[in-house]
Formats: sequence, structure tokens, C-alpha cells
Amino acid sequence: MRIQITKEGIWLTDRWYRSMLIRRRLLFLVFLAPVFFTLCLLLALNRSTNFKWFLHHHPVEATDLFLETGRTSIINTLALTPPASSSELPTVELSVAQNTLKDMHQAIVSGDRSTGHRPGGDRPYFKAWFRDESLQIQKSKIAYRGLMHYHHWPEKPSLRVKIRKSDIARGQRYVELTRPKDALGIRHQLPEDFARQMEMVTTLNEPVRLFINRKYFGIYLRSYRAGEALALANHRMPGTFFKGDAVGPNAKFNLWESSANWDVYGEKDHSHIAHLEQFLITLREEPSVKQIKAISLLLNEEIAARFSAIMIVSGCIHTDEKHNQMYYLCSNQGLLEPVPWDPTCYEVAGKTFTPVDTMNSPLLNCLMRNPHWVHRRNQIIQKLIHGMASAESINHLVEKRYRRMVRDLKADAHLSKKSIGTDRFPISVQETEKELKIIKQWANAKQVYLQDYLNQAFVSIEESSQNPNQSFVKVFGTVAIKVRKKNGTPLTGRDKEAGKTDILFPGLTEKVYESIFQPERHAVNVPYVRAAPMVYLVDAPADQILITNAITGHPVQSVEQDVLEGISVNGQARTFSPSLFIEEKRKDVVLGPGKVVLKKDVYVGPKQRLIIHPGTQLILAKNVSLFSRGKVNAIGTRNQPIQITSLEKKPWGCFGISGAETAGSRIEHVKISNGSIGVSNGIHFKGMLSVYDCPDITLRHCRFEKNTIGDDCVNLAESKIRVENCLFVKTAADGLDLDMCTGLVTDCHFLNCGNDGLDMMTCTLTVKNSLFEGSGDKGISVGEETHVVIRDCHLLKCYRGMEVKDNSYAAVLNTTFQDNQLDYHSYRKKWLYPKGGSGLLRNCTLSKNKRENIEVKKKCVLTLLQTSVQTVVSGEERIHRVSHLPKEWLQFIQETESE
Repeated sequence: MRIQITKEGIWLTDRWYRSMLIRRRLLFLVFLAPVFFTLCLLLALNRSTNFKWFLHHHPVEATDLFLETGRTSIINTLALTPPASSSELPTVELSVAQNTLKDMHQAIVSGDRSTGHRPGGDRPYFKAWFRDESLQIQKSKIAYRGLMHYHHWPEKPSLRVKIRKSDIARGQRYVELTRPKDALGIRHQLPEDFARQMEMVTTLNEPVRLFINRKYFGIYLRSYRAGEALALANHRMPGTFFKGDAVGPNAKFNLWESSANWDVYGEKDHSHIAHLEQFLITLREEPSVKQIKAISLLLNEEIAARFSAIMIVSGCIHTDEKHNQMYYLCSNQGLLEPVPWDPTCYEVAGKTFTPVDTMNSPLLNCLMRNPHWVHRRNQIIQKLIHGMASAESINHLVEKRYRRMVRDLKADAHLSKKSIGTDRFPISVQETEKELKIIKQWANAKQVYLQDYLNQAFVSIEESSQNPNQSFVKVFGTVAIKVRKKNGTPLTGRDKEAGKTDILFPGLTEKVYESIFQPERHAVNVPYVRAAPMVYLVDAPADQILITNAITGHPVQSVEQDVLEGISVNGQARTFSPSLFIEEKRKDVVLGPGKVVLKKDVYVGPKQRLIIHPGTQLILAKNVSLFSRGKVNAIGTRNQPIQITSLEKKPWGCFGISGAETAGSRIEHVKISNGSIGVSNGIHFKGMLSVYDCPDITLRHCRFEKNTIGDDCVNLAESKIRVENCLFVKTAADGLDLDMCTGLVTDCHFLNCGNDGLDMMTCTLTVKNSLFEGSGDKGISVGEETHVVIRDCHLLKCYRGMEVKDNSYAAVLNTTFQDNQLDYHSYRKKWLYPKGGSGLLRNCTLSKNKRENIEVKKKCVLTLLQTSVQTVVSGEERIHRVSHLPKEWLQFIQETESE
């Protein structure tokens, strides 16, 4: 073979004088390939100090990462598509100074002398401009977020955006932009989707696409930071969020030892922190029925059961005793609620499923001793896997999400996934369909696995040797059973405490086992407990007993005990006898008629009723309160009203009504005066009469006056209400304060209230035929995303007739404003809301005002129809005079009045 190099290229000539020309262009590509490969690899690693750390601590995985990065970089170079000019996903843009991301990373790794920042953490902040789907440019600062190295890879870091208050466009001051832990960003979304549908507080994460200085950084998950904005976005009252993470620099702390080891967001209320402290103290007590009952007064156990069921169904073990613990506490509810925080579904890519009865926190160690709570959790699992979390529903959901994101995924050069114990591993844009298939396969298999768990109801029946009409029923397996006679008569069982229960529960072992769970590269030991048998005595012969699965309703056949020995573990059970948790039915609390003096608080449970007879005079001593978590019937008559007042000059406490069991409560022909406020079971009752979380409450022909302490005379919250023919007179501050209520206020009089006559926050309400006279501040205050229709009302001699603010809408029809200092005022008060108030005055009369008629400030708008205005303080350009009712206002009125 003869080789000759010429200008054309390389000539190859064999011994038969056959020649072949290899042109220079081809040679160029051959030599360029390894160079190109190396450059791709270096660019992908981005000179990352993270990689150096990874190489030092995990050399094998770092080598895999190096090779995977090279492979995916080459594939992406060939297959990557340019980012689309428009997308179904919201687009988020950041503009920063040159080298900002580099400086941010350097500050984390080696510190930043100019800002005084030491290495580590997730700050400092750097100046930025932020724009979201509002299209408003907002002055901001940005910083890294997240404790782990995974969040700090410079090519796609997790970021926190802090927006200047005056520039906030969407009610979020802190915008969390998190790099997804899976290529599609779906594993985070599944558990949050389930939680939202089950009316739990979540971080409201959603996929967005991010551009920094016009460069596409890929798909991120946008979420809220814990705080007031998060509570309001979940349609909940502002409260306190407690976040626990004992990892990274906080690894030395034990979350369950002290509330000081938890971060506090939102309301920094000392009583809320004391509530958390008591919760932690109770969890550290020796296991007992008393401990579990004490926890039920501090924790919303129904929400805890939903939380546990969702974590099981979605394969999340990322919330454990050390991190991702989050609780929300609202003073109107008085109970801690678990919040899904960073609920990564590692199980999706696992080789096995995690045990259903995983026990990886002190709270589960407590709750799983209560068979009623475990049964409730299992009921929710059954509901989930045959509803929103069924294989069919999940497959439909993830397919829909994927199709919505696919164009943006194909343009994302830094797709990756993270597994337990590892850093991120890159995924090429050609592997997204494969990742989708993995999720679908997991969903199909998980439903089978969970249904198999719920089908495991096993029993053996042995006739009593002492009484042939009695039998011992031994419950094995994982779920409870129900028993009845063959003629259909329900049966109860007596447990070892000789207490009766209509559901026969299995137990769980005291011993904690470990299951090896291996999602991809690393395996972890997951603590769990196993089924343990429990025995009940049933009043029926063995051949007359029929058994059904208490979860599925399927019939269960009795089998010989020796067959069942392998199903449950014989040994000490952690489960307490179910009868110990069954409260004896208490009688209704009946007061009156006649004079009744109360010198200590009265408590009415959720299974009781409070009945106050006509003609009753309730005389309460100083600070004494009446609390009811059950239905209230306080129904007087015109001739025999009910009166509630103080024993002496000093005020009594409050009349507090709370909880779903109060539905249908009626308070009619009742006069209440000289009361104040009160606290019960963590609930802060802010009014002399307070009603919280009531599905249906009616106040009719009542008189409320002269409360002495507190911002509100009557405070109704998170309830469906009807307030009719009521009188609010000379109240210390607000007459009627409504928070997150729906319903009707009609034919009421508000006279000489110290502050506002009617104050609304986040309500949907109709107000009709009512008089507001002499209010120290506003006759009607419409705030914080309230929607209200006001008809045929009179606002007289108030400092301000009415005020509309903070993204609220008020349609005022056929209403008179007279002798007020200012008739109508609107503005933006809180940065949490994108704009101020929007109002409609139709066929209204504004006369004899002491100062001016109307003031409409920035970010507000007012529409006038058949209404004349004499003077405008400011905002003339924001006032629209129309000759007919705009369609959007007509629709608003119809929708609001239909609530």
C-alpha cells in the first residue's frame, strides 16, 4: 500500500495500482470528532467544583457521571431542538449582570469577601430583573436554593427569586425555581396533585420554562415559599408554617427534641410555637393510649391519614425523621396539618416497592399504634387507587403532562434524574419517552401491589370451650374485617380489654423490621412493621358468622390457624385495643330556661349538641367561655329571647363554635353583650361570638353589642353563613368580621361600630337591605380577593362609606351614600395582591358628603352606571362612566349571587 499526500487529500494505491482518494474534508471530520467529544464533555461539566467534590467523595459514581455526561452531550448536540417561541408552559425570564451565576457558585463554594459570605448555605442574593406571565418587569434579587449539591450545578441551578414588594405582580414575593429531580418533572407533581384534590395545603408547584439573559435553562418547578402567600394561595387563613430539615449543616440537630430546631415561616405567634413544642414533647412520651389521645388534640389526624396514604400511593419516602417535614397551623383550626414538601417519588425508578407500613418518623411510631387511624389510612388508599391515583388515571395524567411539556423538554440540554444517595445523572432528549414509559409501568404495578395489600384480610374462628354461642375470632393479615350473622344481624367483638368494637382490626408488630429499597444505584434500609394477629370474642357460634373485608367489602373465608402463621408475626403487638379509643356517647348539653350562671368554661364535644332554650339568661363570670364543636341550637323567640351577658362589669370570654360537626347550627333571637375573646384546644376565638369551619350557620334576629376586648364583635370564618335581621350596636371595633365565608347578609343594622361595620376578607357574599351608620372607619370593608354584591343598602355618617382593596370586586346596586367623610375609596394595601379594588356603582346616590365623594388610587378601577359623582379626590382616569351594564359585571353579579 502506497500513501501519497497531495493538496486534494490522501491517495491510497494498492499493489494492483488501484487508487482511492480520501478528501481533506473527511480527514478534518475524523480528527475533529475526539476534539469535539472532549469539548462537549468539558462544556457539560461546566468546570464545576461540584464535580470535583463528587469525584473526591464518590469516585465510581463520578466516573459514571463523566461518561454519561459525554454520551448525553453528544446525543443532545445532534438531537436538541431550539426552544419554541411560545409554549403551553408559563415562561419565566431573569436578567442578571454578566458572570452572576459564576459569582453565585463561587460564593457557595469558597465564599465571597465582598458580601461577607462564608462558604456553604444558599446565599448571598444578587441583583436581577424578573418577568413572568404577567409580562411585568419586576426588580428582584436571586440566590441559590436548596442544601444539597444537586441544586448547585451551575448549568441548571435551583434558584430563589425575591421580588421587591412594590413590583410584585402575582402575589408571590419569593418564587422558588427548583431543578426537577426527574427528567420529566412529574415525580414531584403526582403527590401534590393528589394532595390538592384532597383539600390539603401544598406548595402549588408547577412546571415552567426558564430563560436567563435570553438563554434557555430548561424546565423548572415553580412553587411558593412557606408563608402567608402560600396559605392564601391554598384558600386557607394565614397561619404558621414549621419546616424541619436536619441535613447538611443542620445534621447535628434532632428535629423531635425541640421546636428551636424548626424554621418558622408566616405568623411568628408564640402560642403557635408553644403548640409545636407541646406536640414534640408528647411524641417523646412513652407510647400509651393517653399519648395518642393527647396527639389528637394537637394534630389533625384526618389530614395526617391523607398525607400518609398519599406518600404510600405515590412511593414517597423522601419525608422522614430527618428532613422535608412541614406542618401548617392556623389559629382558626388549632391543629397541626402535615404539608407535602419536596415529595420526590423515588419508588418510580425502584426495583421494589416500599412497604405500606413504613414507619420512618416518631409521628408514625405514635399513630400506627391506633388501629382506627391505620384503618382510616387504608380507606383513603382504597379510595385513591380506585380514583385519582388509579393506574388509568395516573397514565392519563402523566401522558397529558408530558404532551404539554414535550417541545420544551426536547430543547432542554440539561435533563437529569436523581436517585437516593446520588447526585444527578444526565438524560438525553431522546430518552424522554423511555422515562414516561417507566412512570406508566410503575403506576400499573403499584395499583396491583396496593390492592393485594388491601385484600389481605384473613381470619381463623375457634368456638369458645366455655360457651358454644361464643367464638374467638383471630384477625390476621393487613386490613380489618366486619362480622355479622348469617341472617344479616351485625356483630361486635370484644377485645382483650373487654370493650366492644364493630370493626375487628389486625395489629402491627412492636418490632421494627428493615426492607432494602433500591431505586437504581443505591439501596437504603426502610424501617417498617409487620402484621400481628389480634383476637376478639364474638357472641355467635362459629358456623353462624359471616366475615367481610372492611376495606373492600369482599367476603372473607375462615381458614385454619396453622395456615395463617406465615401471614402475620406472632409476637408483641404495638397496636392498642381498639375499644380504648371509642368515646362513650355523651348526652347533649342543655341550658335553661331561666337564669343560668356559669363560673367555669362549658365544653360541648363534636358528637353532642348544645341546646339553649327560649327565655334563658346565661350569666357568665369573668373570662368564662362557652365552646362547642357540636351542633348549636340556641333558638329563642321574640317574646322569650335568649340573653348572654356578664356576671359583673368585667367581661366574660366568648361563645366559640367550631368544626364540621357544627353544621346546621342556628342562633335566633339571641342578645349577646359584654363578651371578649377566648382560646380552646389551640383555637383562638377572635370575637365575642366566633364561628369557624361550619358548613352551615344561621344568625337570625340577634343583637350583638358592647364587646370589650378583641378586634371583632362577631367573627365568622371559613363557613357558609346566613345573617338575617341582626343588629350590631356600639361594638369595640368591627361589628361583623367575615373571613373566607360564602353566603348572605340581609336586613341587618350596623350602628356606631368602633371600626368597620362589615369587614370581609376573601369572601363570596351578597349583602342586601342593610343599614350602616356611624362606623368609626368603614361602613363596609371589601378586602383580600372578596367578591361581593351589595344591593339596596344605606351607608350613613361613616368615616368612609365603603372601601374596596386588594384584588377585590364589589358590585354596588341601588345604594345610598350620605353624610360620610368619604363615600368610596379603593387602593392596593397588601403586596400579596396584584392590584387594588375594582368596583361598580349602579344607580347609586352619593350626597352630603363631608369631604369628597370618591378616591380611586393606582391599580384600581371604578365603573359608574346611572350614578353621578360631584368630586373625585384622585383617579379620575381610572373611573369609567358607561351607559349600559358591561357583560363582565353582569356575569360577576350572577355568579356571586348564585353562591
